[in-house]
Amino acid sequence: MQEFIVEISFLIFSNTNKTYFVYKAKNADNKIMNLISYIPLELKKKYKISATKLTNSKYQDSYEINKFEQIIKEEKNTIINFFSSKTFPGIGKKIATKIYEIWGDNTIKILKSNPELILESNNNIPESKAKIIFNKLNSFSLEDEIYEFFISNNLMNLYFKIKENYKMPSFWKILKEDPFILLESDNDFNFYDVDLMAKKLGFDDDKNRLEYLILYKIKLYLLKNSNTVLEKNEFKAIWSLVNKEENIEPQHFFEIIKKLINKNKIVLISENHYTISIFLDEEKFILETFESIYNKKENNSFQIPKVQDKFDNIQKEAIESVFLNNLVIITGGPGTGKTEILKEIYLSLAKIYDKDKMVILTPTGRAAYLIKEKSGLDAKTIHSFLDVSKKGEEFIFLESEPKKINVLIIDEFSMVSQHLFFNLLKNIDLAYVKKIIIIGDKDQLPSIEYGNLLADFLEIPMFKINILKNNYRQKDKQEIITFSQSINKGIVPSIKNQNVFLIETSIQDFFQILDSELNILLKEYTINDWIIMAPIYEGEVGINKINNFIQNKLFDREKNKHFIIETKSGEKVFFENDKVMQLKNDYNEDISNGEIGYIETFREFNKKLDFVVVNFNNKLIKYNREQFLEQITLSYSVSVHKFQGSEVPIALFVLFKQNSYLLTKKLFYTGVTRAKDEIKIIGEKEALEYATNNLDKERKTNIKFLAKK
Repeated sequence: MQEFIVEISFLIFSNTNKTYFVYKAKNADNKIMNLISYIPLELKKKYKISATKLTNSKYQDSYEINKFEQIIKEEKNTIINFFSSKTFPGIGKKIATKIYEIWGDNTIKILKSNPELILESNNNIPESKAKIIFNKLNSFSLEDEIYEFFISNNLMNLYFKIKENYKMPSFWKILKEDPFILLESDNDFNFYDVDLMAKKLGFDDDKNRLEYLILYKIKLYLLKNSNTVLEKNEFKAIWSLVNKEENIEPQHFFEIIKKLINKNKIVLISENHYTISIFLDEEKFILETFESIYNKKENNSFQIPKVQDKFDNIQKEAIESVFLNNLVIITGGPGTGKTEILKEIYLSLAKIYDKDKMVILTPTGRAAYLIKEKSGLDAKTIHSFLDVSKKGEEFIFLESEPKKINVLIIDEFSMVSQHLFFNLLKNIDLAYVKKIIIIGDKDQLPSIEYGNLLADFLEIPMFKINILKNNYRQKDKQEIITFSQSINKGIVPSIKNQNVFLIETSIQDFFQILDSELNILLKEYTINDWIIMAPIYEGEVGINKINNFIQNKLFDREKNKHFIIETKSGEKVFFENDKVMQLKNDYNEDISNGEIGYIETFREFNKKLDFVVVNFNNKLIKYNREQFLEQITLSYSVSVHKFQGSEVPIALFVLFKQNSYLLTKKLFYTGVTRAKDEIKIIGEKEALEYATNNLDKERKTNIKFLAKK
C-alpha cells in the first residue's frame, strides 16, 4: 500500500448504481494516475489517499483507494463555503460564518473529530441547523469507519452487495447488532462472507450461526443438483457436509432441522419433500404472475389475422393461439419453423400493440444474434434487457423502475433458469403485461442453473401448448431428422451414412482420424461452417486438447503473427485470426457468455501483451492481458452447453464411453441437432448406444405441485 497526495481531474467511469468509480488524477509530482474508488470523490479537490497498485485493471497505472481524506485548506472563506455548500442543505452563509467565529481556522478538523460539539447549546446555533450539521459530520466519520472495516478485512464484495440492497451507513448499526440478519434476505448473500464479518465484529459464538450454516449447505446442495426440492432421506447428506466443518452430532443436527421447520425456513411441501423459502418464494411468484395474466380476459377479443399459406396447419394453429390465449408455449425441434413463427407472431401483434411495448428476449447473445440474422427482428438477451451490475464476482439484478411491456416473447426458453426468469418477471410492471409467449425445444438440455421451467410449464393448464412436428430445414436430409427422433425415443438409431456418419475409432487413434476429417473440412468449408463438440474439457480427447491440435494445424509460429502468455499452468499461445469464445457475460461491453469471434489484432509492449481486440460479428471488444486470460478461450471445439442455441452446417461429436458419466440422452440430442446438413460422430458405437439409453436425471421442483394446488 502506498500513500499519495492527489488532485482529482475528472471522472472516467461510474457504474449505473454509483458504487464504482474510476477517476483520472494527478499526484504531487504531476504524474497521471487512475484511481478506483467505491465512494464518490469531488472533482478539482485534493485528497490524501492510501492505495494499492492494480495489475489486472483495464486502466493503466491504476490504484485502488483503501483510505482517503479530503485536504481542505483551513481558512475563513474555505470554511464558510464548506458549511454553506450543498453538502449541508439549509445551512447558509450566516450560520457558516458563526461556526467559523466559534472554532476559527481549524473548524473543519475540530468538528470532524468531535461532531457532537455543534450540538452544544451555548453555540447559539438553532437546534434544527445544528442537527443537520451533526448528522452530516457524523456520517462522514461513520462512512470512513465502514469503508475501512470492509476493505481491511478483504470483504469488498460483501460491502458492494450490502450497499446495493440497504442504505448505508444507517444499516451499519443494525449489522453491528446482528450481522446474520443479512442471511434472512432473498439477496443471495454468501454465508462465509457474512460469517467472517460476524467474527470480525465479535460474534464468534452466535447461537443462530449453525442454523444459517445448515440452510446455506442445503441451498448449495440443491444448487449442485439443479433442484429446488429436497427429499427427507437427503438430510443425511446435508449433515455430512456440515459435519466436515463443524463436527456436529446427528442428534443436534436434526434438532436444528426441526427448529428451522418450525421457523418456516425449511418448508414441508408434501410427504417427505422439503424446500427452502428462497426457492419457494420464486416459484410462487412465477405461478402467481401466470395466474394474473391468464385471468386478463380483455386480451382475447382481437380478430385473428389471416396466416400466410406457407405455414402448415400446426404452425397456423400456433400463430393463431396467441390471439386466443394470454400464455402460450410453442415447442418443437430444429427446423420446425420456430423462428419464422416468432416473426409472424411479432409482426401480427405489432398491429395491435405499440412496438415499444413488445420485446423478444433470449438467454444468450448467440441466440439473439441468430434471431436478428434470420428474421431481421431486434432481439436482446434477458441480462441486457434487465439492469444488471457486477459486484466482485457476482451479478446483481438491480431493482430499477419496472419496465412497461405488453408482449413478452422469450426464445430458446429451455436454457432459462428459474432465478433468471424470476428476476425478469420481478423487473416488469405486470399490470401492463398482456401476453407471455415462450418458444423452445422441450427435448434440449435444461438450464445449467437450477430449475426445469420449460418441462414444468408444459404441465401447467394455464398455458396453451403448441407442439410443432414437421421439419422443413432438413427435409432433404431425412437421416438427421430420423436420427434425432430415435434418440428422443431412446432407440439406438441406425446409420445409413447419408447425412449422419459414425466414424469408429479408439482414443489412441482419435487424433489421426480427426486430422483426416479436418483436411476435408478445411478444403470444402469455412471455419464458420463447422464445429466440434465434446462432453469434457480435460482428458485425452477433451476440448482443450482438440483445440490445441486444430490450432497447431492451422497456424505456424514461424509464419503467423502470434503472442504467448505465461501462466502458472504453462504457456498459452494465440494467433491473429484464432477462433475464440467469450466465457463470461460482460454487460458493460454487451457481450455474452458463449459468443464466438476471431482475434482481430493485438499489441505487445516490451515483449509483454498489452491488449487484444476480438471481433464478434463486427463488434470489436478490447481486452487487457488479465481480462483476455479470464474471459477468452479457443473455440474450434466447444461443449454442448456452450453451443446450445447455435447451429452450423457440419457438426462433429466426440463420443467415448470413457466420459459415460456425462453422456445423457438430452446432451446427445442437443449436440446432434446443432447440425443443419451433416453430423459426424467420432468415437465408439458403445458410447452412442449408452448416450441414447442414459436418461437424464430428473430435476425436482415445486412448480408442478404448486400449480396443482
